Amino acid sequence: EENFGRFAVSFLEVMRRIDERVKEVVLAVKTWSKRRKINEAFRGTLNSFSLIIMVLFVLQRLDPPVLPNLFLPVLPLRGAAADRARRTRRRREVTFDPLKPMATIRGVDGQPKMVLYHQDVDLLRGWGSDNKQTAGEILLRFFGFFALEFDWSQECLSIRQGRARKVDDAAFPSLERFHVFIEDFLDESNNVARCVDESGREKIEKEFRRAYHTLCTNGDFEALLQDPDL
Repeated sequence: EENFGRFAVSFLEVMRRIDERVKEVVLAVKTWSKRRKINEAFRGTLNSFSLIIMVLFVLQRLDPPVLPNLFLPVLPLRGAAADRARRTRRRREVTFDPLKPMATIRGVDGQPKMVLYHQDVDLLRGWGSDNKQTAGEILLRFFGFFALEFDWSQECLSIRQGRARKVDDAAFPSLERFHVFIEDFLDESNNVARCVDESGREKIEKEFRRAYHTLCTNGDFEALLQDPDL
């Protein structure tokens, strides 16, 4: 069995290098969440890992998408990635190498999990270039999704499946003690938002609504960072 942390870092690095907007949006969200005090797992709110997955999820579901689902067995190339493949007469899709051995990690449920995702950044860079939105426009979409569309108590985020699915369909060993549901992309049995408590979820939802309203009203990112205790 391999080291879980190493694969998680490697996966996030691949995502970051596919499109430069990933880093910009993640940095903005982490800055906002720390200033608004909802990035404090020890106080019942979100950890940084959860927030990153939330950003990646939105980037996957934009139209057109900015990020691909790296877990698809056959991943069609898009944007600049497809253009490069066309110029070099390569296939416009990537598949898993059947000769490459699959690593495994042990999940929180005690079962081994296979780790297999596309990692060739040279092939995937610019995959989302058909989407012309700026990082600021994507940030507004991020806040809008979690303020207006996502059902925090009934849906589970999964970037592995590329969708928000019903909580009852999640693979978590226990659901009763959780208040927010975000699936670990390497271990479907692991809820990375398990530290969020009921009051924490209420605070998180409130902050997303506030952020979306603020950006829609005046587009001022600095206003998002106002200390909630002032």
